[in-house]
Amino acid sequence: MTISLPKDVLDKLPAPDSGGIVRVNAGLKIDPNSGDVEIVEINDTPLPMGDEKETADDKNPMPAESLPDLSQIPSGA
Repeated sequence: MTISLPKDVLDKLPAPDSGGIVRVNAGLKIDPNSGDVEIVEINDTPLPMGDEKETADDKNPMPAESLPDLSQIPSGA
């Protein structure tokens, strides 16, 4: 089986070993009716799909406000 990955995904993979092999963990979405397989994440990083490519980073943006200084919170024993 041969698959093609976009260059931005390839750039995030580890360097191949001396045999040209890159070992990764991948999340696959499998259609049980057709047997089609879609790679949805590599090494626990979701891959942008379709229209999500432009907004993938905006789904869970960091909060605009800064986090509280936890060192100032009294510890409860």
